[in-house]
Amino acid sequence: MLEIVNRLNGHTSKNTKGCLEAKRLLKDWLSCLIYAYAKRSADEFFSTYFESKNWRKSDTMRAVDRSFLLGYLSHYHEFDDSEFFGETHPSAVVFSALLSLPDDEKSVDHLLESAYYGMSSLLFFGPYFNPHHYGSGWHGTGTLGSIAATLACCHFLEFSDEEKLSALKSVSTLLSGNHLVFASPSKFLNSARASQNAIVACQIVRSMPRAEPMTDDDFKRLVELYSGNPEPHSPYLESNLNFIHSKTYPLCHCLVPVVENFLALMNSESLGRRDIKSVSLKLSSYSRKILHYDQPQNNYEVGFSPEFCLWLCLQKQDVDFSSFLICEELISTFHSQKNEIHVQINPNLEFMDHQIEIETVSGVIKKDFSFNRGFVSGNRPDLSSKFKALTEFALCDKKAFNELTAVLDGEKQTGSLRRLRQLVNLSFDMKI
Repeated sequence: MLEIVNRLNGHTSKNTKGCLEAKRLLKDWLSCLIYAYAKRSADEFFSTYFESKNWRKSDTMRAVDRSFLLGYLSHYHEFDDSEFFGETHPSAVVFSALLSLPDDEKSVDHLLESAYYGMSSLLFFGPYFNPHHYGSGWHGTGTLGSIAATLACCHFLEFSDEEKLSALKSVSTLLSGNHLVFASPSKFLNSARASQNAIVACQIVRSMPRAEPMTDDDFKRLVELYSGNPEPHSPYLESNLNFIHSKTYPLCHCLVPVVENFLALMNSESLGRRDIKSVSLKLSSYSRKILHYDQPQNNYEVGFSPEFCLWLCLQKQDVDFSSFLICEELISTFHSQKNEIHVQINPNLEFMDHQIEIETVSGVIKKDFSFNRGFVSGNRPDLSSKFKALTEFALCDKKAFNELTAVLDGEKQTGSLRRLRQLVNLSFDMKI
């Protein structure tokens, strides 16, 4: 385990490109958080959790409570990023934990390097657990997300290698999260608890200096306990965070490439809505296990329904992020027209591989799409339209918002976290 920590230390130290990628994901995390906060998505729940109707105005919220709040809200609408090695939503847990730590005098650069440290750990640990981990019912955001958030916080707090291993041993007793609660508000407890677990693990190390460190045998037993791969892939680290896909649409990562490929195919064939009689989509059993909501009834289920997403693409070929913000208003119309959309399993396909067949008035068009596990092909998505779509209505202070945007878009950030937190508070009436 010490060798793993040494590799992570060497990989992330002063990695400028990685920190710029982390900054991009910080912007993505903020936009997801702000949207859920401004929509008052979980007011009823949190007013009970905090036993106060004024929980939004709290200046004295404990770190463990703040991390729980941020982790829950930033993942609430499924707008946030995803990665395929650990089956997690990394920014939801990593930034929610980091921005709950009490040290404001650190630089934003140090925050970004710490986020990169935690996210990079997913590349190392993810292959030990998945895909069998997910197939056994575990949601990696709660399990591997706890590990990644803990390592990010350890780096931020400048823990020694021994202290990092002690924190890992502590958080291994707190791992949580399963995917049996998908399509319900309970799902977001996975990200909430993972962020909170990281804070608790670090507090344990600080209060118990002689806490036992995680050993190689401990880690082996952990992998076995959580139904990890019998023969894990050779762990490796990438040079940056391109393996994390900041979702262009509020969908599961298995659906994003389907939507993008379907729209591209329609465009390349110059097909309009009137040209298409029906659409058939064949998915791997892996993807279909996730995307099982054939008749979405609410906003949680819409993003996991390939039938609805293909139908939406037929209605509006210039689909963008904003198109999915009114999903609930379109469901009844979808139900009346869904018979022209067909989704089936092809047992020969793996992971996110899929086949699209379009029946037109003049013939049939077929195309296969293949993806390597862990990567979504194509250019890095432009997050500016997503950030604007999710935050434009939540502004409280235009000047502060402009300064915050400049900080997040800049090539280099200096200064303390205190100013970043002040800007967020001014812009969005939040207390982080």
